[in-house]
Amino acid sequence: MLSNNKKEQVSKQIKRYFAVGVIASAGMLSLNAVAVLADENSPAEEQEAIGTPEAAEELEEAEEPALVPGDFFYFLKQLQEQVQLAFTFD
Repeated sequence: MLSNNKKEQVSKQIKRYFAVGVIASAGMLSLNAVAVLADENSPAEEQEAIGTPEAAEELEEAEEPALVPGDFFYFLKQLQEQVQLAFTFD
């Protein structure tokens, strides 16, 4: 059996780990909300902009992905995708 002092230490550790998990989850979810709010163009504006020469140049210049397999932090991208998938209600 554990002493009362040891039980209190274990209880504090469990609470600390739980708090860190909650904060990390909230951070990941809030980052997704910021990405959604970044889209300022309406679909009608996008359709009008596609016919312009500037839009054709933008389409030719493809963006390189931020994280690719083999990068050190790629596991975070996969984790984010899995969390998004878990909270998708369609």
